[in-house]
Amino acid sequence: MALPKQRTTETMSEADSREQYSEILDRVRKDEDRVIIEKDGVPVAAIVPLSVVRDAETTERRRQELREAFEATRKAMRGIPPDEIEREIEKAIVEVEEARRQRGHTTTSASDQ
Repeated sequence: MALPKQRTTETMSEADSREQYSEILDRVRKDEDRVIIEKDGVPVAAIVPLSVVRDAETTERRRQELREAFEATRKAMRGIPPDEIEREIEKAIVEVEEARRQRGHTTTSASDQ
């Protein structure tokens, strides 16, 4: 099985990027290279494959979903004593581990570490 091509990241000045714009776009499209553009020696922009942008959007959506789930859980547990929450969490962990064992999976719980 062939290894994926190593992506490269190049840094260039704004002036050079203007002169080579078409070539840069071709490299980014074909080779998925990345180009960081500097203005007066300061990185100000990047030309990256669209897949990089899409991956970042997917990651941000997942993070937002997790934040919302966390907030909903936090609100649902408001007023419940911490020791009761801990007991319920431990009980849930045991149930999940038992279900995995029954399906033939082995796991290491946090209490085993």
